[in-house]
Amino acid sequence: MFRLSIRGLFTHTTRQIHTPLPVAFEPQKGLGKLFSPTSLTNFYENHIRLIEKLNTLVAGTEYEDDTLRGLIQKTARLPEKAQLFNYASQIWNNDFFLQSLSDSSSLQRDAVLTDRLKKEFGSQENFDTQFINSALAIFGSGWTWLAETEYQVLRVVNTYNAGTVLDTTRTQENDVNTSIPNPSAGMQLQSTKLNPLLSVCVWEHAYLHDHGIDGRENYLRAFLQHVNWGVVEKRMGIFA
Repeated sequence: MFRLSIRGLFTHTTRQIHTPLPVAFEPQKGLGKLFSPTSLTNFYENHIRLIEKLNTLVAGTEYEDDTLRGLIQKTARLPEKAQLFNYASQIWNNDFFLQSLSDSSSLQRDAVLTDRLKKEFGSQENFDTQFINSALAIFGSGWTWLAETEYQVLRVVNTYNAGTVLDTTRTQENDVNTSIPNPSAGMQLQSTKLNPLLSVCVWEHAYLHDHGIDGRENYLRAFLQHVNWGVVEKRMGIFA
């Protein structure tokens, strides 16, 4: 496991309440066709700057001792705390995304996950297509997720900007232009909990440098080749 050194990136003396989670690759080496070394290092360093800003915002407040997840859950429905929510949620999303990645492009999906994808989407290929199409449908910045409901139904869900599936009021389920329904779901997303299994960042800074303004689809296809499916399977059935 490798953690990019954060020494020198923080320019103030605020107690570092939140720190980046370790990743299973070296950002300076990039990730194949997904991220060049420059692009991945820039992404990671931007992530650290977000953490620095959040640490400044929560220092000395009632939120100082909250975990990221706790902070997200406390502020997701409070418009007056939108800044705190956005920083905390984007940091959590970034960590989740980065921990889903592998420097190997040959990792196979585990049998349990493969069976579930086939059950819910008809085939692994159908899942890939739906996941990519959902991500392409986001007009602007956001995230595309594979998540499971508490009834063990898999869903592909979009969130805009720093939106999260940790609070279902912050998803785009009601936007028919960016949410492709799964016929097997049989329920309204807003009425259930979601457990995130996989996410991809579709903010332009994630793919613009390497793939160009029209390169989101190439980026997404490269992403699916660098997913650590073992990590995804270990997340199944875990509801906080």
